Amino acid sequence: MRGIGKTTLARAIYDELSHGFDRSCFLLNVREKSGKDGLVSLQEKLLSRILRAKVDIEDEYAGATMIERRLCKLKVLVVIDDVDDLNQLDKLAGSRDWFGPGSRIIVTTPDIHLLRGHDVDVDATYKATGFTCGEAIQLISLKAFKKNFPPENYLDLCHHIIGYAQGLPLALAVLGSFLSSRSTNEWESTIERLHNTPNRQVMDVLQISFDGLEEKDQQIFLHIACLYKGRTGIV
Repeated sequence: MRGIGKTTLARAIYDELSHGFDRSCFLLNVREKSGKDGLVSLQEKLLSRILRAKVDIEDEYAGATMIERRLCKLKVLVVIDDVDDLNQLDKLAGSRDWFGPGSRIIVTTPDIHLLRGHDVDVDATYKATGFTCGEAIQLISLKAFKKNFPPENYLDLCHHIIGYAQGLPLALAVLGSFLSSRSTNEWESTIERLHNTPNRQVMDVLQISFDGLEEKDQQIFLHIACLYKGRTGIV
């Protein structure tokens, strides 16, 4: 699911490990940027960051060849974030031989089948999961109160927000920031409103996840959603 924290986790790993490599590059929002500007722009960014020089590429096939030829002897750390198409991986990190010994390529994606299609070892994948109740309390408290635990008179209200967010870090961060410096009455009003009108910023991200499904999978999702709505009132 989008918003579960894949990019945040990848960024934390990148910041922690990048000093141990000859060069490094974090390619953010590959799905969005490849759709908007094309893969060539991402190939140019990757090569420019690694080689520390401006690079001009004629087309994505020439770019793939250049990445393989110019980076095959460098120990690099590359993050390819939010991949949703196999061609993106093929043109940015076609195989392990494209990079020097000791290199590490981290890929974030909502589709594990894409990784399998690129021959990524299943044992080398990590499935991001939603927050536990304790982690959720800490995140919403940091966003709303700038400390690890909320004031006593806000604790029950935080649990209501956590129940709405269902462990999704994006929802917790957005709602916690929105509720910062607000009174308990404003919290109660927001919680009531959320049950009738979901937060737009959270819904926009979830809509992207839904739009990325195949048509058959979208229909299955909608049938399940309608079933749960009829039985439990979940929307």
